[in-house]
Amino acid sequence: MAVYVDIADSVYNWALNQVRPDDYNRNAIEQILLWKNGKKKPTINQIEKISNKLGLPFGYFFLDTPPKEKIPLIEFRTVDSIELDIPSRNLINTIHEMQRIQDWVEEYQIAEEFGKNRLVGIFDSKGDCLSLADLIRKELELPIDWYKNNKTVEDSFRFFKHLLSNFGIIVMMNSVVDNNNYKKLNINEFRAFALINDYAPLIFINSNDSTNAKLFSLIHEFVHICFGENSLYNDNSGQYTGKRKNEAICNAITAELLVPEKMFLKTWQNALDKEPEEIIIELAKIFKCGTIVIARKALDNGFIDNILYKKIVNIAKSNFNKKKTGGQPEYYKTTLSRIDNRFLLMLNSSVAEGRTSFEEAYRLTNTNRNTFDKLIAKLVDKL
Repeated sequence: MAVYVDIADSVYNWALNQVRPDDYNRNAIEQILLWKNGKKKPTINQIEKISNKLGLPFGYFFLDTPPKEKIPLIEFRTVDSIELDIPSRNLINTIHEMQRIQDWVEEYQIAEEFGKNRLVGIFDSKGDCLSLADLIRKELELPIDWYKNNKTVEDSFRFFKHLLSNFGIIVMMNSVVDNNNYKKLNINEFRAFALINDYAPLIFINSNDSTNAKLFSLIHEFVHICFGENSLYNDNSGQYTGKRKNEAICNAITAELLVPEKMFLKTWQNALDKEPEEIIIELAKIFKCGTIVIARKALDNGFIDNILYKKIVNIAKSNFNKKKTGGQPEYYKTTLSRIDNRFLLMLNSSVAEGRTSFEEAYRLTNTNRNTFDKLIAKLVDKL
Protein backbone atom coordinates (compact mmCIF):
# COMPACT_ATOMS: atom_id res chain seq x y z
CA MET A 1 0.00 0.00 0.00
CA ALA A 2 1.41 3.38 -1.04
CA VAL A 3 2.19 5.85 1.73
CA TYR A 4 1.41 9.46 0.80
CA VAL A 5 3.12 12.37 2.53
CA ASP A 6 2.56 16.09 2.99
CA ILE A 7 5.32 18.52 2.04
CA ALA A 8 5.45 22.14 3.14
CA ASP A 9 4.63 24.59 0.36
CA SER A 10 7.77 26.60 1.17
CA VAL A 11 9.90 23.48 0.67
CA TYR A 12 8.31 22.99 -2.75
CA ASN A 13 9.23 26.58 -3.63
CA TRP A 14 12.78 26.05 -2.39
CA ALA A 15 13.16 22.88 -4.46
CA LEU A 16 11.91 24.61 -7.62
CA ASN A 17 14.32 27.52 -7.08
CA GLN A 18 17.23 25.09 -6.73
CA VAL A 19 16.75 23.52 -10.14
CA ARG A 20 17.57 25.11 -13.44
CA PRO A 21 14.94 24.28 -16.05
CA ASP A 22 16.19 22.10 -18.89
CA ASP A 23 15.02 19.12 -20.88
CA TYR A 24 16.47 16.63 -18.42
CA ASN A 25 14.74 18.21 -15.41
CA ARG A 26 11.45 19.10 -17.11
CA ASN A 27 9.45 16.02 -16.09
CA ALA A 28 10.65 16.24 -12.48
CA ILE A 29 9.73 19.92 -12.27
CA GLU A 30 6.29 19.21 -13.72
CA GLN A 31 5.83 16.47 -11.12
CA ILE A 32 6.71 18.83 -8.26
CA LEU A 33 4.28 21.44 -9.61
CA LEU A 34 1.49 18.84 -9.64
CA TRP A 35 2.21 18.08 -5.97
CA LYS A 36 2.49 21.74 -5.06
CA ASN A 37 -0.81 22.61 -6.74
CA GLY A 38 -2.58 19.76 -4.95
CA LYS A 39 -3.42 17.85 -8.12
CA LYS A 40 -1.50 14.83 -6.88
CA LYS A 41 0.06 13.71 -3.62
CA PRO A 42 3.57 12.26 -3.51
CA THR A 43 4.63 8.90 -2.13
CA ILE A 44 7.96 8.35 -0.39
CA ASN A 45 9.24 6.36 -3.36
CA GLN A 46 8.31 9.16 -5.76
CA ILE A 47 10.08 11.75 -3.61
CA GLU A 48 13.18 9.57 -3.52
CA LYS A 49 13.21 9.31 -7.32
CA ILE A 50 12.79 13.07 -7.71
CA SER A 51 15.54 13.81 -5.18
CA ASN A 52 17.95 11.51 -7.04
CA LYS A 53 17.08 13.02 -10.39
CA LEU A 54 17.44 16.61 -9.26
CA GLY A 55 20.35 16.10 -6.87
CA LEU A 56 18.36 17.38 -3.88
CA PRO A 57 18.90 15.63 -0.52
CA PHE A 58 16.01 13.28 0.17
CA GLY A 59 15.58 14.38 3.80
CA TYR A 60 15.15 18.04 2.85
CA PHE A 61 11.67 17.34 1.48
CA PHE A 62 10.40 16.47 4.97
CA LEU A 63 11.53 19.66 6.70
CA ASP A 64 8.97 22.14 8.01
CA THR A 65 10.88 25.07 6.50
CA PRO A 66 13.35 25.29 3.61
CA PRO A 67 16.94 24.36 4.48
CA LYS A 68 19.58 27.07 4.73
CA GLU A 69 22.61 25.56 3.08
CA LYS A 70 25.92 27.23 3.75
CA ILE A 71 28.44 26.71 0.97
CA PRO A 72 31.41 28.84 2.10
CA LEU A 73 33.33 28.10 -1.09
CA ILE A 74 30.79 30.10 -3.12
CA GLU A 75 31.99 33.23 -1.33
CA PHE A 76 35.42 32.72 -2.90
CA ARG A 77 34.25 32.89 -6.50
CA THR A 78 36.65 34.71 -8.77
CA VAL A 79 34.23 36.77 -10.82
CA ASP A 80 30.90 38.28 -9.83
CA SER A 81 28.29 36.02 -11.40
CA ILE A 82 24.52 36.07 -11.38
CA GLU A 83 24.52 32.32 -11.92
CA LEU A 84 26.40 31.78 -8.68
CA ASP A 85 23.90 33.76 -6.62
CA ILE A 86 21.99 30.48 -6.70
CA PRO A 87 24.66 27.84 -7.40
CA SER A 88 23.54 24.77 -9.30
CA ARG A 89 22.97 21.47 -7.52
CA ASN A 90 25.67 20.03 -9.76
CA LEU A 91 28.23 22.45 -8.31
CA ILE A 92 26.98 22.04 -4.73
CA ASN A 93 27.00 18.25 -4.94
CA THR A 94 30.47 18.25 -6.51
CA ILE A 95 31.78 20.39 -3.66
CA HIS A 96 30.22 18.04 -1.10
CA GLU A 97 31.69 15.03 -2.88
CA MET A 98 35.18 16.55 -2.88
CA GLN A 99 34.84 17.47 0.80
CA ARG A 100 34.08 13.83 1.61
CA ILE A 101 37.22 12.73 -0.23
CA GLN A 102 39.27 15.42 1.47
CA ASP A 103 37.98 14.41 4.91
CA TRP A 104 38.86 10.78 4.22
CA VAL A 105 42.40 11.64 3.08
CA GLU A 106 42.94 13.88 6.11
CA GLU A 107 41.90 11.10 8.50
CA TYR A 108 44.06 8.57 6.67
CA GLN A 109 47.15 10.76 6.69
CA ILE A 110 46.78 11.67 10.35
CA ALA A 111 46.38 7.97 11.21
CA GLU A 112 49.50 7.21 9.17
CA GLU A 113 51.32 10.04 10.99
CA PHE A 114 51.89 12.12 7.88
CA GLY A 115 52.85 15.68 8.60
CA LYS A 116 50.96 18.72 7.36
CA ASN A 117 51.46 19.61 3.72
CA ARG A 118 54.21 22.22 3.66
CA LEU A 119 52.92 23.85 0.48
CA VAL A 120 49.68 25.07 2.07
CA GLY A 121 50.11 28.76 2.88
CA ILE A 122 53.76 28.77 1.86
CA PHE A 123 53.37 32.41 0.80
CA ASP A 124 53.53 33.69 4.35
CA SER A 125 54.78 37.10 3.36
CA LYS A 126 54.14 39.50 0.54
CA GLY A 127 56.40 39.48 -2.46
CA ASP A 128 56.36 40.32 -6.13
CA CYS A 129 54.93 37.81 -8.56
CA LEU A 130 58.30 36.83 -10.04
CA SER A 131 59.80 36.00 -6.64
CA LEU A 132 56.71 34.04 -5.60
CA ALA A 133 56.87 32.06 -8.83
CA ASP A 134 60.55 31.36 -8.11
CA LEU A 135 59.59 30.09 -4.65
CA ILE A 136 57.14 27.62 -6.21
CA ARG A 137 59.81 26.43 -8.64
CA LYS A 138 62.19 25.89 -5.75
CA GLU A 139 59.67 23.96 -3.64
CA LEU A 140 58.57 21.76 -6.55
CA GLU A 141 62.12 21.41 -7.88
CA LEU A 142 60.69 22.66 -11.15
CA PRO A 143 63.08 23.83 -13.88
CA ILE A 144 62.17 27.22 -15.28
CA ASP A 145 61.91 25.66 -18.76
CA TRP A 146 59.94 22.57 -17.64
CA TYR A 147 57.61 22.90 -20.61
CA LYS A 148 60.42 21.95 -23.04
CA ASN A 149 60.08 18.30 -22.07
CA ASN A 150 56.48 18.23 -23.27
CA LYS A 151 55.29 17.93 -26.84
CA THR A 152 51.74 19.22 -26.36
CA VAL A 153 49.54 21.16 -23.95
CA GLU A 154 48.02 17.81 -22.93
CA ASP A 155 51.50 16.61 -21.94
CA SER A 156 52.05 19.76 -19.86
CA PHE A 157 48.72 19.29 -18.10
CA ARG A 158 49.43 15.64 -17.27
CA PHE A 159 52.95 16.55 -16.11
CA PHE A 160 51.79 19.26 -13.72
CA LYS A 161 48.86 17.19 -12.46
CA HIS A 162 51.21 14.29 -11.66
CA LEU A 163 53.76 16.65 -10.09
CA LEU A 164 51.22 18.21 -7.71
CA SER A 165 49.85 14.80 -6.75
CA ASN A 166 53.36 13.66 -5.82
CA PHE A 167 53.61 16.69 -3.52
CA GLY A 168 50.41 15.71 -1.72
CA ILE A 169 47.91 17.89 -3.59
CA ILE A 170 44.77 15.90 -4.40
CA VAL A 171 43.82 16.64 -8.01
CA MET A 172 40.36 15.49 -9.05
CA MET A 173 38.53 16.03 -12.33
CA ASN A 174 35.11 15.34 -13.74
CA SER A 175 32.70 16.60 -16.35
CA VAL A 176 29.52 15.27 -14.72
CA VAL A 177 28.01 14.41 -11.33
CA ASP A 178 27.56 10.80 -10.19
CA ASN A 179 28.66 9.41 -13.57
CA ASN A 180 25.41 10.84 -14.95
CA ASN A 181 25.95 12.30 -18.41
CA TYR A 182 22.79 14.38 -18.02
CA LYS A 183 24.30 16.19 -15.03
CA LYS A 184 27.07 18.03 -16.83
CA LEU A 185 29.22 20.59 -15.04
CA ASN A 186 28.92 24.03 -16.58
CA ILE A 187 32.22 25.79 -17.30
CA ASN A 188 30.39 29.12 -17.34
CA GLU A 189 29.53 28.50 -13.70
CA PHE A 190 32.96 27.25 -12.62
CA ARG A 191 36.17 26.04 -14.19
CA ALA A 192 37.90 24.78 -11.06
CA PHE A 193 38.04 25.14 -7.29
CA ALA A 194 40.51 24.64 -4.47
CA LEU A 195 39.70 23.42 -0.96
CA ILE A 196 42.27 24.22 1.70
CA ASN A 197 43.24 21.60 4.27
CA ASP A 198 46.52 21.33 6.16
CA TYR A 199 46.80 17.60 5.40
CA ALA A 200 44.79 17.18 2.21
CA PRO A 201 44.63 20.29 -0.02
CA LEU A 202 42.42 19.52 -3.00
CA ILE A 203 41.98 20.92 -6.50
CA PHE A 204 38.98 20.04 -8.65
CA ILE A 205 39.05 20.68 -12.39
CA ASN A 206 35.93 20.89 -14.56
CA SER A 207 37.01 18.60 -17.38
CA ASN A 208 34.45 20.02 -19.80
CA ASP A 209 36.95 22.83 -20.29
CA SER A 210 39.61 23.02 -22.98
CA THR A 211 43.02 21.56 -22.22
CA ASN A 212 44.59 25.04 -22.39
CA ALA A 213 42.11 26.32 -19.82
CA LYS A 214 42.49 23.25 -17.59
CA LEU A 215 46.25 23.75 -17.47
CA PHE A 216 45.85 27.38 -16.47
CA SER A 217 43.14 26.54 -13.90
CA LEU A 218 45.25 23.78 -12.35
CA ILE A 219 48.23 26.04 -11.74
CA HIS A 220 46.02 28.98 -10.75
CA GLU A 221 44.28 26.93 -8.06
CA PHE A 222 47.63 25.61 -6.83
CA VAL A 223 48.79 29.20 -6.38
CA HIS A 224 45.72 29.77 -4.18
CA ILE A 225 46.80 26.77 -2.08
CA CYS A 226 50.21 28.40 -1.71
CA PHE A 227 48.38 31.46 -0.37
CA GLY A 228 46.42 29.17 1.96
CA GLU A 229 43.00 30.20 0.68
CA ASN A 230 39.97 28.51 -0.84
CA SER A 231 39.08 29.45 -4.39
CA LEU A 232 36.22 29.03 -6.84
CA TYR A 233 37.54 29.93 -10.27
CA ASN A 234 35.12 30.96 -13.00
CA ASP A 235 36.97 33.60 -14.99
CA ASN A 236 36.26 32.72 -18.62
CA SER A 237 38.35 35.39 -20.30
CA GLY A 238 41.65 35.40 -18.45
CA GLN A 239 40.99 39.05 -17.62
CA TYR A 240 40.04 39.35 -13.97
CA THR A 241 36.96 41.52 -13.30
CA GLY A 242 35.87 40.50 -9.80
CA LYS A 243 36.33 41.99 -6.36
CA ARG A 244 39.07 39.80 -4.93
CA LYS A 245 42.35 41.68 -5.22
CA ASN A 246 44.48 38.55 -4.94
CA GLU A 247 43.11 37.15 -8.20
CA ALA A 248 45.24 39.41 -10.38
CA ILE A 249 48.31 38.26 -8.44
CA CYS A 250 47.37 34.59 -8.81
CA ASN A 251 46.87 35.09 -12.55
CA ALA A 252 50.26 36.76 -12.88
CA ILE A 253 52.08 34.02 -10.95
CA THR A 254 50.34 31.36 -13.03
CA ALA A 255 51.33 33.11 -16.26
CA GLU A 256 54.93 33.37 -15.02
CA LEU A 257 55.08 29.64 -14.27
CA LEU A 258 53.67 28.83 -17.70
CA VAL A 259 55.58 31.48 -19.64
CA PRO A 260 58.65 32.85 -17.79
CA GLU A 261 58.97 36.56 -18.45
CA LYS A 262 62.61 36.63 -19.51
CA MET A 263 62.10 33.73 -21.92
CA PHE A 264 58.93 35.29 -23.27
CA LEU A 265 60.67 38.61 -24.02
CA LYS A 266 63.59 36.90 -25.74
CA THR A 267 61.35 34.65 -27.85
CA TRP A 268 59.08 37.53 -28.83
CA GLN A 269 62.01 39.68 -29.92
CA ASN A 270 63.35 36.84 -32.06
CA ALA A 271 60.04 36.66 -33.94
CA LEU A 272 59.51 40.35 -34.73
CA ASP A 273 59.60 39.66 -38.46
CA LYS A 274 56.08 38.21 -38.09
CA GLU A 275 52.73 39.83 -37.35
CA PRO A 276 51.78 39.94 -33.63
CA GLU A 277 48.93 37.45 -34.10
CA GLU A 278 51.33 35.00 -35.78
CA ILE A 279 53.84 35.45 -32.97
CA ILE A 280 51.19 34.67 -30.36
CA ILE A 281 50.25 31.41 -32.10
CA GLU A 282 53.91 30.45 -32.49
CA LEU A 283 54.77 31.18 -28.86
CA ALA A 284 51.78 29.20 -27.61
CA LYS A 285 53.28 26.17 -29.36
CA ILE A 286 56.73 26.85 -27.93
CA PHE A 287 55.54 27.26 -24.33
CA LYS A 288 52.88 24.49 -24.63
CA CYS A 289 50.06 26.70 -23.39
CA GLY A 290 47.00 28.56 -24.64
CA THR A 291 47.09 31.61 -26.89
CA ILE A 292 45.21 33.64 -24.26
CA VAL A 293 48.15 33.36 -21.83
CA ILE A 294 50.59 34.55 -24.50
CA ALA A 295 48.26 37.35 -25.59
CA ARG A 296 47.90 38.52 -22.00
CA LYS A 297 51.69 38.59 -21.62
CA ALA A 298 51.95 40.58 -24.83
CA LEU A 299 49.25 43.00 -23.68
CA ASP A 300 50.90 43.55 -20.30
CA ASN A 301 54.22 44.25 -22.03
CA GLY A 302 52.66 46.72 -24.47
CA PHE A 303 53.32 44.53 -27.53
CA ILE A 304 49.65 44.41 -28.56
CA ASP A 305 46.57 46.51 -27.86
CA ASN A 306 43.37 45.50 -26.09
CA ILE A 307 41.55 45.07 -29.40
CA LEU A 308 43.88 42.30 -30.55
CA TYR A 309 43.85 40.75 -27.09
CA LYS A 310 40.05 40.48 -27.12
CA LYS A 311 40.20 39.08 -30.65
CA ILE A 312 42.57 36.31 -29.50
CA VAL A 313 40.29 35.51 -26.55
CA ASN A 314 37.23 35.31 -28.81
CA ILE A 315 39.02 33.10 -31.35
CA ALA A 316 40.13 30.72 -28.60
CA LYS A 317 36.59 30.47 -27.28
CA SER A 318 35.17 29.96 -30.76
CA ASN A 319 37.70 27.23 -31.60
CA PHE A 320 36.86 25.39 -28.39
CA ASN A 321 33.12 25.62 -29.00
CA LYS A 322 33.54 24.19 -32.51
CA LYS A 323 35.42 21.13 -31.32
CA LYS A 324 33.47 17.91 -31.38
CA THR A 325 34.16 15.05 -29.07
CA GLY A 326 35.37 11.78 -30.53
CA GLY A 327 33.97 8.37 -29.74
CA GLN A 328 32.77 7.04 -26.43
CA PRO A 329 35.63 7.32 -23.89
CA GLU A 330 37.03 4.12 -22.40
CA TYR A 331 35.62 3.79 -18.87
CA TYR A 332 38.71 2.84 -16.88
CA LYS A 333 41.05 5.26 -18.67
CA THR A 334 38.58 8.08 -18.13
CA THR A 335 37.98 7.18 -14.48
CA LEU A 336 41.71 7.01 -13.74
CA SER A 337 42.12 10.48 -15.26
CA ARG A 338 39.35 11.80 -13.01
CA ILE A 339 40.55 10.35 -9.71
CA ASP A 340 43.82 11.37 -8.09
CA ASN A 341 45.93 8.24 -8.43
CA ARG A 342 47.74 8.74 -5.13
CA PHE A 343 44.39 8.96 -3.33
CA LEU A 344 43.23 5.80 -5.10
CA LEU A 345 46.32 3.88 -3.93
CA MET A 346 45.80 5.07 -0.35
CA LEU A 347 42.16 4.01 -0.49
CA ASN A 348 43.02 0.58 -1.86
CA SER A 349 45.62 0.09 0.86
CA SER A 350 43.11 1.06 3.54
CA VAL A 351 40.51 -1.35 2.12
CA ALA A 352 43.07 -4.18 2.02
CA GLU A 353 43.91 -3.55 5.69
CA GLY A 354 40.24 -3.59 6.64
CA ARG A 355 40.24 0.03 7.82
CA THR A 356 37.88 1.22 5.09
CA SER A 357 34.87 -0.77 3.92
CA PHE A 358 34.33 -1.64 0.29
CA GLU A 359 31.05 0.27 0.42
CA GLU A 360 32.87 3.42 1.49
CA ALA A 361 35.47 2.94 -1.23
CA TYR A 362 32.73 2.54 -3.85
CA ARG A 363 31.02 5.69 -2.57
CA LEU A 364 34.20 7.77 -2.65
CA THR A 365 35.10 6.68 -6.18
CA ASN A 366 31.63 6.32 -7.77
CA THR A 367 32.44 2.69 -8.57
CA ASN A 368 30.92 -0.64 -7.57
CA ARG A 369 32.01 -4.16 -6.70
CA ASN A 370 32.44 -5.00 -10.39
CA THR A 371 34.52 -1.96 -11.34
CA PHE A 372 36.61 -1.03 -8.27
CA ASP A 373 39.04 -3.99 -8.40
CA LYS A 374 39.45 -3.64 -12.16
CA LEU A 375 40.16 0.06 -11.72
CA ILE A 376 42.91 -0.70 -9.21
CA ALA A 377 44.38 -3.33 -11.53
CA LYS A 378 44.43 -0.82 -14.40
CA LEU A 379 46.18 1.70 -12.16
CA VAL A 380 48.83 -0.82 -11.07
CA ASP A 381 49.48 -1.75 -14.71
CA LYS A 382 49.92 1.93 -15.54
CA LEU A 383 52.47 2.62 -12.81
